Formats: sequence, C-alpha cells, structure tokens
Amino acid sequence: MINYIPGTTPLHRLNGATKVIGFFVMILFIIMTFDIRLMACMFVFSFACIISMKPNWKPIIFAFCFMTIMAGVIGSLLVVLVRPSMGLSRVGGETFIIRWNDRFYLTWELVWYLLVFFVKRLTSLAAALVFIL
Repeated sequence: MINYIPGTTPLHRLNGATKVIGFFVMILFIIMTFDIRLMACMFVFSFACIISMKPNWKPIIFAFCFMTIMAGVIGSLLVVLVRPSMGLSRVGGETFIIRWNDRFYLTWELVWYLLVFFVKRLTSLAAALVFIL
C-alpha cells in the first residue's frame, strides 16, 4: 500500500514538504473539531482525492474494513466498558437507553459520542491515505 508510484494527478505532483504540511493541517482540523458536518465534508474531500489518484483498491478496501472493525466495534466496546460516562461529560445531559446497573449503562449521548469518534477515526485514515498514496 505504501510505495511510490509516479502519477499525473495534482496530488502526485506535490512535493514532500507540501504533502506533510497538508497532512498536518487536515489532522489538526480533525483533532480540533467535534462537528460531524465538518468531518463529513473532510471525509468526502479526502475520498474524492483518493478516487482522483486511481489507486489499487484492494489494499485500500482492506485498510478501511480493518479500521472499521478496530475503530468501530472494538474501540466502541472498550469505551463502553471502561468509561460509559464519556458521552455525558462531552455532550452533557443524561438520556438512558439501557441501564444494567450503576456502572454499566448506555445513553444517547454515549451513542452520539461514539459515532463522532468513529467518524473522526475514519476521516483521519482517509486523510492519511491521501498523503501516503
């Protein structure tokens, strides 16, 4: 997946310093925001850049599937098990979906936080792939 393939697209013609600066700027925006609308726009932009480079899709699909499983399923499960109050501290409010006991519960705020965190991870992956390929 990570190798140098010369191309004719504008992203292929960027020099290394420009790619590094662009990568840091995109990652900085992703880290700074919890606005899912901005992250969705950045994901679409990154994915459009990946499509414009016409890469080999097999390793990219594998990376996205792997990250979906790791970030989506396992990462979310660990957040729920370790600190289910994470959504309450980030979003505010307390709307319970399921409450098993005082330690383990699921709230709408936690579900929203997990969705935003998952989108952040996938957007970071897409931004990294833009500058790696």
